[in-house]
Amino acid sequence: MLSYTVAIRTLALAPETLLRVIEGVFSQTVAPRSVRIYIAEGYAPPQWRVADERYISVPKGMMSQRLLDYEDVDTDCILMLDDDLVLGADVSGRLLEGMEQGGYDLMGADVCCSSSLSLLGKIKAAAVNLTLPHFNPRKGFVMRPSGSFSYPLSPEPLVLPSDTCAGPLMLWRVESYRALHLKDELWLECEGFSYADDALISYKAVVNGMRVGVDFGADVTNLDTRTSSNKYRNDPRRHFIRAKLITMAWWRMNYRPSGTPSIRALIHGTGKLLWMGAVMTAVSIATLSPAPLMSALRGWRQGLREARRLISPYVMAKD
Repeated sequence: MLSYTVAIRTLALAPETLLRVIEGVFSQTVAPRSVRIYIAEGYAPPQWRVADERYISVPKGMMSQRLLDYEDVDTDCILMLDDDLVLGADVSGRLLEGMEQGGYDLMGADVCCSSSLSLLGKIKAAAVNLTLPHFNPRKGFVMRPSGSFSYPLSPEPLVLPSDTCAGPLMLWRVESYRALHLKDELWLECEGFSYADDALISYKAVVNGMRVGVDFGADVTNLDTRTSSNKYRNDPRRHFIRAKLITMAWWRMNYRPSGTPSIRALIHGTGKLLWMGAVMTAVSIATLSPAPLMSALRGWRQGLREARRLISPYVMAKD
């Protein structure tokens, strides 16, 4: 079976949760060769150790702590985890087996469980993000030209080919990860919170001819500590940040992934923009303040302006 290294990004602000995560990693039936915890500079690691995990200080940032070179990793794969995901004992084995059998370059798990949302939750996801279900039993998540994704309505607990996967858990073949030059996507942190990073990173593998799979039966518990996202939710600029980063991600993934504009993506993206404008207008009316809509408008305008400056290729040139 393929060998793997575990890489966890953390601020170590919820040590009890981090402890459960690391214990889950060391309880895997297929053990990792090493466990590395990438902690932001200026943050102290906990005093305890579960086994021989190693803490490595790196610049702070959701992407800065994830999109690393990993030059000293000598395993076949690297399992990237967030610090609030607890793995069932067979998760690593399932993912590695699925990767080998399906010839995948990147494997994910159904961390967000969109198909399990309540009816109200699904309606909210559709209204706020245009995230809709699809009915293809042989497909995982589907990237749409608008930049939104669709999820399988009733997935079987097995591995399905997918256009994207959730960022909190990604099992990469190391050689595939390195080939994508993912450090080119560090612009995602330009506003301090990397909105839309999951799709942008995983879809880059697909458009470059790699295979992505998602295991809808993996036993993953999301403790959802929100140590980074809470800061975003409480940021008065959150509507600006979201609008800007979604726009830049759409430009890069859908509109001009290879440099040539996509008319189909432009039509769908414009439709989404109009819908989101209506949503933000409703938010402004509900809050009796023009600020949400005005912030979003500034974000969309700034996103379009800055997206044109992203000159590194999203679709890599063929050798």
